[in-house]
Amino acid sequence: MSIISVPRAYENAISVGESGALIAKIGKSALIIAGETAFSKVGEALTKTLEENGVKFETELTGGYPTNELAEYFAKRALDGGRDVIIAAGGGRIMDLSKAAADKAELPIVTIPTVPATCASWSELAVLYTNDGAEDSYLYTKRSPELIVIDRDVLRAAPKRYLISGVVDSIVKWYEVGSNFNGNQLNFELRLQLKVCELILETLEKEFVDAALQDIDHIPQEIWENAIDAVILLAGLSGSIKGYVPYGGLAHHFYNQATHVPATHVRLHGEIVMYGLFNQLIIEGVDREQLRERMRKMKALGVPVTLADLNLVENVEQNVRFIAERIAERVPDYAPAEVQLSADTIYNGIFEVDRIGREL
Repeated sequence: MSIISVPRAYENAISVGESGALIAKIGKSALIIAGETAFSKVGEALTKTLEENGVKFETELTGGYPTNELAEYFAKRALDGGRDVIIAAGGGRIMDLSKAAADKAELPIVTIPTVPATCASWSELAVLYTNDGAEDSYLYTKRSPELIVIDRDVLRAAPKRYLISGVVDSIVKWYEVGSNFNGNQLNFELRLQLKVCELILETLEKEFVDAALQDIDHIPQEIWENAIDAVILLAGLSGSIKGYVPYGGLAHHFYNQATHVPATHVRLHGEIVMYGLFNQLIIEGVDREQLRERMRKMKALGVPVTLADLNLVENVEQNVRFIAERIAERVPDYAPAEVQLSADTIYNGIFEVDRIGREL
């Protein structure tokens, strides 16, 4: 049987300014960890509602990458200050940093995403990086967030690029989970994950993407709201289902290793992950016309379809070889039985994606 770890509450019908009463039930003394831009958007409403509900707090604004050392610092800061809850306000990096700090301090956490770019505000996984922005390690926290506050007005005001990135990152999950499904048709955890991912695919690929391609500035409210919940709630739920089969696919592995090439840091998580999916589909032998159609749609939404789009314009062959070899080392047993995975296979696939993308 699967083990599912989920947040205690996911509130998508309130504003940040109405969250104080819920937070007060979790803790009475908070350490707020936030990015500067995020705090400029929600800080006034958050601090006011905390004051109105008798929650003491101190605020730490931070930037850069979520490192293990920074997580240790904030954990100590929270404990030394006698805090009994951590509140995270920001994007994925702030979420990962704050979740790691809360885990180390053994404190509950409340997450307030200010951009809809990932499911990090839900997930119990915290991705930690080096100071230079290279993926370093995964930390699976001992518990999920106690409360997620989804302020639709705040999220809708975020640059559209973040929502597009979150949408494509979530779409990828169906293809990655599905790649692991081969030979595991009776595995309950995988079947459950795949069903959740099917709903993500239906909501995002078949509804949101089509609406965005027609007129991204006038997406119907219901489609937009469903997309937010698919990116955070459904994608988070899919990752919350634990079993004995490792996470499948190559798309996120591509992202992880691409972070070791600093030039790619100009791109968002989901943007790089989608290029990784193109590579996975090439390796799996997908019909080229289907792939071209998918790439056309992604290109129209501003998602990278060439290596130049990823900002890989210098030492290209060397950097692609580096990425390919690191993926091959870390994914020795790729699930699809018909796929013979090697550094050369990955290397050639990455350049084949680039070739098709340049044709477009």
